[in-house]
Formats: sequence, structure tokens, C-alpha cells
Amino acid sequence: MTHFKPYPELVVDLTEDGTTRITTKGGEDVCVSVAGRPEDMQRFVDCWNACRKLYAPVAHLEATEARVDKLESLRAEAWSIATALQSEVDQRKAAPGGVPALASTWNSDISSAPRGTHFKRARVVKGKTQETEEFIPDHIWIATKCDKVLKSYFIPPAGKTAGRWSGLADGEQPVAWQAFIVPVHPTFILEDSRAGA
Repeated sequence: MTHFKPYPELVVDLTEDGTTRITTKGGEDVCVSVAGRPEDMQRFVDCWNACRKLYAPVAHLEATEARVDKLESLRAEAWSIATALQSEVDQRKAAPGGVPALASTWNSDISSAPRGTHFKRARVVKGKTQETEEFIPDHIWIATKCDKVLKSYFIPPAGKTAGRWSGLADGEQPVAWQAFIVPVHPTFILEDSRAGA
């Protein structure tokens, strides 16, 4: 839909020398007639303009563009979730016996915590190609100064707003972090132990 070019709106122009011109609103000639009756030409223009509105109403095109933008944002969100899930699957595969460790060690070097990935991609908006930047967060566990453990991710800076950790106030830093590992449900651990016996 972004490549659609609507038909132009036409107007009738009667000149002093008796010539009847049909032009676009931008002034480009479409038809010039000396012999044609002005009322017939006006009727043609009225029909043309009515048909162009029925064929491709502007509201329909704008609604379609809004729908495309919404689908694009949903696609980006789904991609983010899929990336996080793939990371969890990879962790499970890498663990001995396919079972991830139940606990990892805390790291107090907050600067070494993963802060997500930015990537650029091109998309077409209203017929023009634009390069957009998307962000996929890396989820981690953080330990706070008030003795809480939270699942978090880094929210990158935007405009005048500084970057911060999800779940924490502006300027607040976690005291430690560790990788976000989803534990295996006890049923699967029990089944694995039975299969190995």
C-alpha cells in the first residue's frame, strides 16, 4: 500500500477566449476543448472526482498505513521475545545433561552486565525507505541494595532520559548481577533421572 499513487483531483477552468480546460489542482492540463460544452466537461470532472474518492479513499489508505506500522511494532516485539527464548534454549543445551545450573555466581562488576543489542534495518514507510534502529534487551538477574532479586534488563538512553535498569529508579544501580537462567521443571529432572537409571 505504501507505493500507491492516487488519481489526481480535477477542476474545470473556463477562459475568456471560450476555451474550456480540465486541469489537475496543480495546474497541469488534462484536456483542452474549444468545441466541448462546459456543462458536459463539468459533469465529466464531477464523475471523475467522485470515482477517485470511491476507488481509493484517503482515510482507507491512512488506516492501512497505521495497521502496517502496528504490525511492524508487534513483529519487533515478537522478535525480542523469540531472541530471549532462544538464549534460554541455548543455555539449556550448553548445560551438562541439558539441565542448566540452578544457581550461578553473582558478579559485582555492573559494567560487565549485558545491556542488550541494537541493530539497524531498512523498512518502507509511505513509499520511502527508512533505516530504523531496534533494541533487543538481555534479561539478567539483579541484586538490589534493599536485598531484593529482580529479573531486569537495561533500558538504553532516549533523548534527555539517561539509561537505567528496569525495576530500578533513575540513577540507581544494582549491587550485583548474574545471567538469567530459567530452571528446568522438577518433572523433567525426575524423568531424566529415571531414564538414566
